[in-house]
Amino acid sequence: MHFQWYVLKLRDFLLTINPNIQGFWGASCIGCFCLVFTRLIDLWSHKVHDFLFGGKRAYAVILLCLIYALCFFFFPSPGLFNAKYHSWLFDPLIDDSGKVFQADVAWLIATNNLLTVTSTFVLYIAFFLSFLYKYAVTYGYRMTSHEKQMFVQSCAISGANVTLALLYVYMLFFPATFAMTTSALFLWQFSSAGAAVVYMGINKSIRDKVLQMFSKKATTTTTVSS
Repeated sequence: MHFQWYVLKLRDFLLTINPNIQGFWGASCIGCFCLVFTRLIDLWSHKVHDFLFGGKRAYAVILLCLIYALCFFFFPSPGLFNAKYHSWLFDPLIDDSGKVFQADVAWLIATNNLLTVTSTFVLYIAFFLSFLYKYAVTYGYRMTSHEKQMFVQSCAISGANVTLALLYVYMLFFPATFAMTTSALFLWQFSSAGAAVVYMGINKSIRDKVLQMFSKKATTTTTVSS
Protein backbone atom coordinates (compact mmCIF):
# COMPACT_ATOMS: atom_id res chain seq x y z
CA MET A 1 0.00 0.00 0.00
CA HIS A 2 2.78 2.39 0.91
CA PHE A 3 4.63 1.47 -2.28
CA GLN A 4 1.57 2.25 -4.41
CA TRP A 5 1.19 5.60 -2.65
CA TYR A 6 4.86 6.34 -3.31
CA VAL A 7 4.51 5.45 -6.99
CA LEU A 8 1.44 7.66 -7.36
CA LYS A 9 3.16 10.58 -5.64
CA LEU A 10 6.25 10.12 -7.79
CA ARG A 11 4.11 10.07 -10.92
CA ASP A 12 2.32 13.25 -9.86
CA PHE A 13 5.66 14.89 -9.10
CA LEU A 14 7.10 13.98 -12.50
CA LEU A 15 3.98 15.12 -14.34
CA THR A 16 4.06 18.40 -12.39
CA ILE A 17 7.74 19.21 -12.71
CA ASN A 18 7.98 18.61 -16.46
CA PRO A 19 5.64 21.48 -17.45
CA ASN A 20 7.84 23.75 -15.34
CA ILE A 21 10.93 22.47 -17.17
CA GLN A 22 9.24 23.05 -20.52
CA GLY A 23 8.26 26.56 -19.46
CA PHE A 24 11.80 27.41 -18.37
CA TRP A 25 13.16 26.01 -21.63
CA GLY A 26 10.76 28.16 -23.66
CA ALA A 27 11.79 31.22 -21.65
CA SER A 28 15.46 30.40 -22.22
CA CYS A 29 14.99 30.07 -25.99
CA ILE A 30 13.04 33.30 -26.43
CA GLY A 31 15.48 35.04 -24.10
CA CYS A 32 18.44 34.03 -26.28
CA PHE A 33 16.60 35.21 -29.38
CA CYS A 34 15.90 38.59 -27.78
CA LEU A 35 19.52 38.78 -26.61
CA VAL A 36 21.05 38.48 -30.06
CA PHE A 37 18.27 40.57 -31.65
CA THR A 38 18.88 43.49 -29.30
CA ARG A 39 22.64 43.25 -29.93
CA LEU A 40 22.03 43.40 -33.69
CA ILE A 41 19.74 46.43 -33.40
CA ASP A 42 22.18 48.14 -31.07
CA LEU A 43 25.00 47.63 -33.57
CA TRP A 44 23.09 49.44 -36.30
CA SER A 45 21.37 52.20 -34.35
CA HIS A 46 21.48 53.13 -30.69
CA LYS A 47 18.43 55.35 -31.20
CA VAL A 48 16.32 52.52 -32.60
CA HIS A 49 17.53 50.26 -29.80
CA ASP A 50 16.53 52.80 -27.17
CA PHE A 51 13.18 53.36 -28.91
CA LEU A 52 12.33 49.65 -28.96
CA PHE A 53 13.82 48.50 -25.68
CA GLY A 54 14.57 51.62 -23.65
CA GLY A 55 12.85 52.56 -20.42
CA LYS A 56 9.63 50.77 -19.51
CA ARG A 57 9.40 49.18 -22.97
CA ALA A 58 11.87 46.60 -21.72
CA TYR A 59 9.09 45.31 -19.44
CA ALA A 60 6.92 44.68 -22.52
CA VAL A 61 9.67 42.44 -23.91
CA ILE A 62 9.87 40.62 -20.58
CA LEU A 63 6.08 40.18 -20.63
CA LEU A 64 6.21 38.66 -24.12
CA CYS A 65 8.89 36.23 -22.95
CA LEU A 66 6.72 35.30 -19.96
CA ILE A 67 3.67 34.67 -22.15
CA TYR A 68 5.81 32.57 -24.48
CA ALA A 69 7.06 30.52 -21.53
CA LEU A 70 3.51 30.02 -20.19
CA CYS A 71 2.48 28.54 -23.54
CA PHE A 72 5.07 25.81 -22.97
CA PHE A 73 3.81 25.30 -19.45
CA PHE A 74 0.15 24.77 -20.34
CA PHE A 75 -0.11 23.32 -23.85
CA PRO A 76 2.48 20.58 -24.64
CA SER A 77 1.91 17.16 -23.11
CA PRO A 78 4.59 16.50 -20.48
CA GLY A 79 7.46 14.15 -21.16
CA LEU A 80 8.83 11.67 -18.68
CA PHE A 81 12.28 11.05 -17.30
CA ASN A 82 13.93 8.05 -18.95
CA ALA A 83 16.35 6.55 -16.42
CA LYS A 84 18.14 4.53 -19.08
CA TYR A 85 19.02 7.62 -21.11
CA HIS A 86 19.22 10.04 -18.16
CA SER A 87 17.04 12.60 -19.95
CA TRP A 88 13.58 14.08 -20.04
CA LEU A 89 12.06 12.57 -23.18
CA PHE A 90 8.56 12.59 -24.60
CA ASP A 91 6.87 9.41 -23.51
CA PRO A 92 7.74 6.80 -24.57
CA LEU A 93 9.93 7.73 -27.57
CA ILE A 94 12.63 5.08 -26.99
CA ASP A 95 12.15 1.46 -25.96
CA ASP A 96 14.68 -0.76 -24.21
CA SER A 97 16.28 -1.83 -27.48
CA GLY A 98 16.96 1.77 -28.43
CA LYS A 99 14.51 1.69 -31.32
CA VAL A 100 12.51 4.86 -31.94
CA PHE A 101 8.79 4.35 -32.46
CA GLN A 102 5.82 6.63 -33.02
CA ALA A 103 5.01 8.76 -30.01
CA ASP A 104 3.91 12.24 -29.06
CA VAL A 105 6.60 14.39 -30.64
CA ALA A 106 5.27 17.57 -29.00
CA TRP A 107 5.11 19.68 -32.14
CA LEU A 108 5.18 22.94 -30.18
CA ILE A 109 8.52 22.15 -28.55
CA ALA A 110 9.95 20.64 -31.74
CA THR A 111 8.96 23.79 -33.65
CA ASN A 112 10.49 25.97 -30.95
CA ASN A 113 13.75 24.02 -31.09
CA LEU A 114 13.94 24.24 -34.87
CA LEU A 115 13.21 27.97 -34.80
CA THR A 116 15.77 28.45 -32.04
CA VAL A 117 18.44 26.75 -34.12
CA THR A 118 17.63 28.54 -37.37
CA SER A 119 16.70 32.03 -36.15
CA THR A 120 19.59 32.39 -33.71
CA PHE A 121 22.07 31.14 -36.30
CA VAL A 122 20.70 33.53 -38.94
CA LEU A 123 20.81 36.48 -36.53
CA TYR A 124 24.42 35.79 -35.60
CA ILE A 125 25.35 35.58 -39.28
CA ALA A 126 23.55 38.90 -39.78
CA PHE A 127 25.44 40.36 -36.83
CA PHE A 128 28.78 39.24 -38.25
CA LEU A 129 27.98 40.51 -41.75
CA SER A 130 26.74 43.80 -40.31
CA PHE A 131 29.99 44.26 -38.47
CA LEU A 132 32.00 43.54 -41.64
CA TYR A 133 29.83 45.96 -43.62
CA LYS A 134 30.21 48.78 -41.12
CA TYR A 135 33.95 48.19 -40.97
CA ALA A 136 34.27 48.15 -44.79
CA VAL A 137 32.15 51.28 -45.26
CA THR A 138 33.53 53.48 -42.51
CA TYR A 139 37.08 52.03 -42.34
CA GLY A 140 37.32 53.61 -38.95
CA TYR A 141 34.73 51.51 -37.17
CA ARG A 142 36.05 49.44 -34.33
CA MET A 143 34.12 47.46 -31.79
CA THR A 144 34.50 48.97 -28.36
CA SER A 145 35.53 46.75 -25.48
CA HIS A 146 31.93 46.87 -24.24
CA GLU A 147 30.59 45.71 -27.62
CA LYS A 148 33.14 42.90 -27.79
CA GLN A 149 32.20 41.86 -24.28
CA MET A 150 28.49 41.79 -25.08
CA PHE A 151 29.09 39.86 -28.31
CA VAL A 152 31.16 37.17 -26.58
CA GLN A 153 28.56 36.89 -23.82
CA SER A 154 25.73 36.52 -26.32
CA CYS A 155 27.65 33.90 -28.32
CA ALA A 156 28.47 31.84 -25.23
CA ILE A 157 24.92 31.87 -23.84
CA SER A 158 23.06 31.42 -27.12
CA GLY A 159 25.54 28.87 -28.48
CA ALA A 160 24.73 26.43 -25.69
CA ASN A 161 20.99 26.81 -26.29
CA VAL A 162 21.31 26.37 -30.05
CA THR A 163 23.41 23.21 -29.67
CA LEU A 164 21.04 21.80 -27.05
CA ALA A 165 17.98 22.55 -29.17
CA LEU A 166 19.61 20.81 -32.14
CA LEU A 167 20.33 17.71 -30.05
CA TYR A 168 16.77 17.50 -28.75
CA VAL A 169 15.32 17.94 -32.23
CA TYR A 170 17.50 15.04 -33.35
CA MET A 171 16.42 12.90 -30.39
CA LEU A 172 12.75 13.49 -31.20
CA PHE A 173 13.04 11.69 -34.52
CA PHE A 174 16.20 9.55 -34.59
CA PRO A 175 17.93 6.98 -32.34
CA ALA A 176 19.88 8.64 -29.55
CA THR A 177 23.10 7.23 -28.16
CA PHE A 178 24.05 7.37 -24.50
CA ALA A 179 26.83 9.87 -25.25
CA MET A 180 24.38 12.16 -27.03
CA THR A 181 21.81 12.17 -24.25
CA THR A 182 24.54 12.68 -21.64
CA SER A 183 25.92 15.61 -23.63
CA ALA A 184 22.42 17.05 -23.87
CA LEU A 185 22.07 16.70 -20.10
CA PHE A 186 25.27 18.68 -19.44
CA LEU A 187 24.27 21.31 -22.00
CA TRP A 188 20.87 21.56 -20.32
CA GLN A 189 22.55 22.34 -17.02
CA PHE A 190 24.78 24.93 -18.68
CA SER A 191 21.88 26.57 -20.52
CA SER A 192 20.00 26.82 -17.22
CA ALA A 193 22.77 28.23 -15.03
CA GLY A 194 25.60 28.94 -17.44
CA ALA A 195 24.53 32.55 -18.00
CA ALA A 196 25.60 33.41 -14.47
CA VAL A 197 28.99 31.76 -15.05
CA VAL A 198 29.43 33.60 -18.36
CA TYR A 199 28.56 36.97 -16.86
CA MET A 200 30.83 36.41 -13.87
CA GLY A 201 33.70 35.35 -16.10
CA ILE A 202 33.40 37.97 -18.84
CA ASN A 203 31.44 40.96 -17.57
CA LYS A 204 33.78 42.95 -15.35
CA SER A 205 31.05 45.29 -14.09
CA ILE A 206 28.83 42.45 -12.88
CA ARG A 207 31.81 40.58 -11.45
CA ASP A 208 32.96 43.61 -9.46
CA LYS A 209 29.44 44.21 -8.11
CA VAL A 210 29.07 40.58 -7.01
CA LEU A 211 32.50 40.55 -5.37
CA GLN A 212 31.68 43.82 -3.67
CA MET A 213 28.40 42.38 -2.42
CA PHE A 214 30.09 39.35 -0.86
CA SER A 215 33.26 41.04 0.33
CA LYS A 216 33.58 41.88 3.97
CA LYS A 217 33.44 45.56 4.57
CA ALA A 218 36.07 46.87 6.89
CA THR A 219 34.60 48.47 9.96
CA THR A 220 36.26 51.27 11.83
CA THR A 221 35.71 52.15 15.43
CA THR A 222 35.79 55.80 16.40
CA THR A 223 36.50 56.71 19.99
CA VAL A 224 35.34 60.08 21.22
CA SER A 225 37.07 61.27 24.34
CA SER A 226 35.37 63.74 26.60
